[in-house]
Amino acid sequence: MITALTATLAKLALQAFAFAVLIIGAVVYGIGQRRRGRKEAKAETALEAAERYAKQRKAMDDAEAAMGDDPAVLRDRLRNRPEDTK
Repeated sequence: MITALTATLAKLALQAFAFAVLIIGAVVYGIGQRRRGRKEAKAETALEAAERYAKQRKAMDDAEAAMGDDPAVLRDRLRNRPEDTK
């Protein structure tokens, strides 16, 4: 009788251990997926920022090229620029 009870308890303990391992594995997997998602989101954000910078830089270079090298034009441009860009 005691042997059967001990065997039943051992089975239950083994099943509980297997269940705990399964739960811990699922939690670790979920945390890993979350971290991976965050890293991908940051990488995408950095790519978008780089694209924005390149687009803005190109627009600035094009605007400078359109003004030419005439000092009078450049001086007038600086005097007449909007208040928020000073």
